[in-house]
Amino acid sequence: MKEILSVMIVVLLIFISVGCSKSSSESSGSDESDVSILSFIEKEYTIIRPENDSNIAQLAMKVFQAIKQSTGVRLVNTDDYNRVSDNGEILIGNTNRPESAEAYDRLLQLGTGRAAEYIICVINGNIVIQAMSYDALETAVDRFIADYCDECTVRTDLQYVFTDTEGYVDMSIGNTNIGNYTVVIPEYNLSYIVKMKIDEMLKEIYEKSGYMLNVVKDSSQNESECEIVIDNCNRNGVKSITERDSYEIRFEDEKVYINGGRNYSTAYAVELFFKNIVDDGSVNTENTAGKYTEQSGDGEYRLVWNDDFDTLDTTKWRIKHGEGSASYGGWFGRSTFRSADNVSVDDSKLYITGTYDDSYFYGAWMDTSQALNFTYGYIEMSARAADGDGIWHDLWTWSDEPDHLEFDIMECWGPGDAYVSVIHEFIVDDNNNRTDHTAKQVHVTKNKVYSSAEWWGNRPEYKQDNSFWNEFHTYGCEWTEDKVTFFRDGEEMTSYAYTDAAEREYDREYLYRKPHYLILSMLVGSNYSNSSPEDITASSWMQYPKLDADYWTNGRASFIVEYVQLYQKPGQYLSLN
Repeated sequence: MKEILSVMIVVLLIFISVGCSKSSSESSGSDESDVSILSFIEKEYTIIRPENDSNIAQLAMKVFQAIKQSTGVRLVNTDDYNRVSDNGEILIGNTNRPESAEAYDRLLQLGTGRAAEYIICVINGNIVIQAMSYDALETAVDRFIADYCDECTVRTDLQYVFTDTEGYVDMSIGNTNIGNYTVVIPEYNLSYIVKMKIDEMLKEIYEKSGYMLNVVKDSSQNESECEIVIDNCNRNGVKSITERDSYEIRFEDEKVYINGGRNYSTAYAVELFFKNIVDDGSVNTENTAGKYTEQSGDGEYRLVWNDDFDTLDTTKWRIKHGEGSASYGGWFGRSTFRSADNVSVDDSKLYITGTYDDSYFYGAWMDTSQALNFTYGYIEMSARAADGDGIWHDLWTWSDEPDHLEFDIMECWGPGDAYVSVIHEFIVDDNNNRTDHTAKQVHVTKNKVYSSAEWWGNRPEYKQDNSFWNEFHTYGCEWTEDKVTFFRDGEEMTSYAYTDAAEREYDREYLYRKPHYLILSMLVGSNYSNSSPEDITASSWMQYPKLDADYWTNGRASFIVEYVQLYQKPGQYLSLN
């Protein structure tokens, strides 16, 4: 009776919505004589979700709990890595089962491809819940629970489709609907400045057209016919732009290439492109090229300071030269030394190189204490990490006031298979004793972000081909009036809301109002604890330098920096000397 009533309601809704653009439908692909009622409790169905998808795992748990609450039955809830159940399955999202793919194809055929659309159907005796986006899948799961989980029965010809076309603008590139396009971005070295503009573009397109464009990394081998390729992607047709302020928007067949000579010019080109789509609904496919200026665009962040390392500019950087602190210790009878000779510029890149001789391990230190001080903003570095045990290098911020912060944006202890981002809070008491409170700390590899406890409790070993010295990456820190966020390759790694009293053990918010300056450094061969090689294990936080190893001579002992930039919003403190 409930199913008949549901069908009557859906038919009534469709009748009422004639002439409207948002609709839902329930259809049958069978003769009435072939229809039966399927009880997924009596058949003990298994709930299946995609492997390694925590968001859909939560949706699967909602279905599990709804069935348990209404019937007391606890269905098996697992991922699609497990074998197919002979009794039948409830498939949620894009599982590896063929029924999930078939349901997606049906949804494309019956719907418009917009992000809010979903389908609930029975295919080969399995119940399939599939959607065009995660938000739509969440809505579909809620609909399934509300309509079917009380009695836990469905008709075997169930096919409920929700389509969404209400109030949207038709958007296209040339004669191709915008919904057919995929956005391609670099796997590595994508700037957060560019990523912000891409996110703005996707949000505007979704709000105006209803389409949520798929975003893939250029490492994906599944090249689409219709692609918007942004930045220096590994794709045929991409042209590098050598002049930093120049940008290009180029159309070839069904491909769009958006690129600039630097991250800020690429970001501006992305902004121009999506404003054209949003304002006009379609894009004139004539190629466009131009120049970025400081007045270009209307974004809140402005580039206020940068170094592209065409020269070693000592008006921007103070370069130390001298023996390191005795507290650093040293290995094999050698002390540490910060040497100006270990800093050089070549091919518009900064090289900070680790070396050693019979007396010292040589690193470097350069800071902006005499040229740049600031409060708030976004700092970004594009760099290739150094490789080699005993090489400790980083980009960080500092203040010369007694009570202050330190932001370790990218702190890497060689070899460069992982790095750490840290917020230190330093307090000096009346006796001039300094305490260090770590407000936030994460360890980052190419594949995962670890909390401090996860990392040190069981430090994993990584293959060398996963190291950050294989290619350039962007490392960033956004410091606002209430939060500090760390980024890598445009993606957020972690954040700390320092104004949130619930997150804080101590009231040290005042520290986050003080100006900072930037430091690039490399310390080679330090040995804080005066350990011997026998004391060092794979989990030790710093390894000892391996004398005569290949990394001293093959270029991998160099920390190579392409640029360092500071962006700020109007009104944020900046002092340039």
